[in-house]
Amino acid sequence: EACSSGSNSMATSNLNNCLSNCMEIIVSIKKSLSRLAYFSLALLVILTAGLVTVLVTAESAQAQSALSGKGFVQSFYTWYIPEMTKNVPVPSNERILKVRASSFSPELLAMLKEDLVESAKVPGEIVGLDFDPYINGQETPTRYLAGKVIPKGKSYWVEVFDLSDGKKSKVPAVIPEIKFVKGQWVFTNFHYAKTHIPENENLISILKALKASRLKYDQE
Repeated sequence: EACSSGSNSMATSNLNNCLSNCMEIIVSIKKSLSRLAYFSLALLVILTAGLVTVLVTAESAQAQSALSGKGFVQSFYTWYIPEMTKNVPVPSNERILKVRASSFSPELLAMLKEDLVESAKVPGEIVGLDFDPYINGQETPTRYLAGKVIPKGKSYWVEVFDLSDGKKSKVPAVIPEIKFVKGQWVFTNFHYAKTHIPENENLISILKALKASRLKYDQE
């Protein structure tokens, strides 16, 4: 019986030690989980703050870009409108491609020059642009005003309104498309009102259609 009593006492002691060790492990795991949760939460807060900062910075940069682009467009029209009425031998649509060549993307500049050259070959016929693509009209306005700037991927569309009658037109007269390339803004296209003929809705598509028409005529 003494032996049995001793065995029971030892078993109880071992059980107590085991339970004690288990509690210590559980407490340790709990603390570890708490620390892990704390650091996870802290990391989440830091990442969230960083993301917010990036988004705010990007939004601010985009706003600055839009403002800068709008200024570029306005300065162009402030210069161009008076140029249209100057009594000089070289028409404004030719002068613009010499004086302000750097304001156009290489692709658009080349297409405009080609259109002028081809039109000059047959002065009695209309084989090129028959309107001013920068104002989207044939009559000389007195003032154009740059308005809303719309981001379009890496480009911006700037709504430009006619203020010739002293009041802002209800819809944009023309919507230049601009892009910031190699440290400066350039025109990449000019957009017009939607029509039943989609190719007439922007300058590049019009120039392409005119070129295709000339090539077809030459082949006949």
